[in-house]
Amino acid sequence: MLPNRGPLVGLLTPHELLGLAEAADSTFPAIDSVWVGDSILAKPRFECNTLLAAVAARTKHVTLGPACFASFPLRQPLVTALEWASIDVLSKGRTVWPVCLGGNPKSGGDFLTEYQAFGIAPSDRIGRLEEGIEILKRVWTGDNVSFQGKHFSFENVTLEPKPVQKPHPPIWLVATPTREKKPELVERMMSRVVRHAEGWMTTRVSPDDFSFGLERLRHFADREGKDAESIEPSLFYNVLINQDREAALQEAKQFLDTYYMTDFSREVVELWTALGSTEQCVETIRQFLDAGVRTLIVRFPCKKQLEQLDLFVNQVIPNLI
Repeated sequence: MLPNRGPLVGLLTPHELLGLAEAADSTFPAIDSVWVGDSILAKPRFECNTLLAAVAARTKHVTLGPACFASFPLRQPLVTALEWASIDVLSKGRTVWPVCLGGNPKSGGDFLTEYQAFGIAPSDRIGRLEEGIEILKRVWTGDNVSFQGKHFSFENVTLEPKPVQKPHPPIWLVATPTREKKPELVERMMSRVVRHAEGWMTTRVSPDDFSFGLERLRHFADREGKDAESIEPSLFYNVLINQDREAALQEAKQFLDTYYMTDFSREVVELWTALGSTEQCVETIRQFLDAGVRTLIVRFPCKKQLEQLDLFVNQVIPNLI
C-alpha cells in the first residue's frame, strides 16, 4: 500500500512513493500487488488514478488497485470508466477495482465539506455507487449503451478503449460487518457485495469479525445462487516490525494520526496493526489468514518504508508460507 497522502504531510517524497512501488514490484511474487488510497478533498493526496497510471508505467508484474476508491459516489461514472479502462490497457490487464462508499467521519477527514462542495447529498451515496457500478460494467462490455437511473442517465454511449480484462476488471466492494452490528445492516452490506462484486475488502476488524463477515458472505452468496469461492476475501492492514512493541505502537499511532488528521485510540491502533517483533507480527497476521483472508494489503505506518518492506519480504512472508 503506497501512502499517497504521505508527501503532503512530510512522510516521504513523491519520487520515493514511485520508488516504493518499483521496489515492491522487484520482489514479485512475494509482493504481488500495489495499492493506493483515494480521496479528493476530505483527505487530500495524490489523485488515485493519476498515481496508478504512473505506477503502471514503472512496474511490470504487480496487480494495481485502489484501497479503496472512496470518491466514486462523487464522480461521474463514465469518466471513471474511461480512466480505469485506460489504466487496465496501459498495465496490460493488471488491475482490480475495489470501491467503497467513503464518507465515514470516524476514519478522519472532512467528508461533509467534500460532499457539499460537489453538491451531492451523503444520503445518495449508496444509490450513486450501485448505479455507477452498473454503468461501468455495461460500458466496459458493450457498445451503444443506454442507462436510465435516479442519479445518472444517458443514451447510446460507446466507451473506448475497453479494458484488456474480459468481461471487465474485477470489481470488489468494501464492507465492515461485525458481530456487534445489527443483522439487517450486515445483510444489506454483504448482499450488496454478492450482487455487485467479485471481491470483498474490509479493514479495522478483528480476526473473529473477519471470520464472521466471511461466513455471512458465503451465506448470502448461497442464497443468491453465486459461488462464494469466486468472491475474493481481502483485508487492508498495517504492519510495523520493531523488537520494541511499545515503540512500534507509538510510531504507528503518530503516523496514522498524522495521515488521517485524527487521534486514534490505542485500542484502534492495535486492532488495525500487527506490531512488534517478526514473530509477533507473523502470529498476528496468521490469525487473519486462518480466518480466511486471501489477499492481504499491507501498509507500513512509518517513515522508513523501504526498510519495512525489506523486513516484511525477507522475515515475515517466509514464515507465513
